Order: sequence, then C-alpha cells, then structure tokens
Amino acid sequence: MFKNSNLILSGICILLMLSGSSVQRTEKVHLSTDSSWDKIAPFFTPPENYVNRYGDYKSPLIFDDRRVVKTPEDWKERRREIYNKWNDMMGKWPAYLKNPEMEILSKVKRENFVQYRIRFSWTPVEKTEGYLLVPDKKGKK
Repeated sequence: MFKNSNLILSGICILLMLSGSSVQRTEKVHLSTDSSWDKIAPFFTPPENYVNRYGDYKSPLIFDDRRVVKTPEDWKERRREIYNKWNDMMGKWPAYLKNPEMEILSKVKRENFVQYRIRFSWTPVEKTEGYLLVPDKKGKK
C-alpha cells in the first residue's frame, strides 16, 4: 500500500503545478538588499526561454468529459472527479496516525533554536527520520 508514496507525492506536486498554470508571474520581487539575496535571486525566476511557457497540459478546470468548470459548484464536482480518479489509480489514502511514535535521536543548540534529530512513524508500518527545529522563544510556536 505504501510502495507508491513517491508516486503520490509526485502526483500532488504535478496537480499543484497545473492548478497555477494559468497564472502569469513576470515581476521580480526583491525582499532584501542583502548581497546574499542577490546571489540566490536568479533561482526564483525561470530562465528566459521558459518564461510564460507552461506546456500543453490539461487544465484542472476541464472535466474528463470536456465540460468546463464555470461555477463554484462545478469546481466541487470536478474536485470530486479528480479525487475519485486519484484514488482509483493510487489506492485509498491511509488514515492519519492518531498518536504517532516519536523518539529524539540527538539535540543540538543552534543560533536561536534547538535542532532535534527525530525518528517517527509516518505510516502504521514505516518509520522515517528528520529534523525538528524549535525556536528559543517562549509561548506558542
């Protein structure tokens, strides 16, 4: 059942990319005058030869029978269609774990946060490892 988790994640990414395919983003946003931003800014815009070129992908606003989504009710129906097709192809999504097991493998104090390396159950039969970064501030985080 969980063999296809990479395929599921890939499919979600594709759906998210397709859902924004009609949006044109041409302006460049500069959040900082810091020189580090200048170094990474080119990675936040596509190369010139890909600007406004989105490919020949089917819009998520077109039903499988070629009707076009025109109303919020249509979108609810189309969303159900996408969901059902997804579940037919990939299998039903597993239930969320109510109390997943988690263990702390290491703890390192960093600049203004604590970095925990953790192992946790991400499916009923599989564990994975990752990092949990907790800010030093008091109160809700």
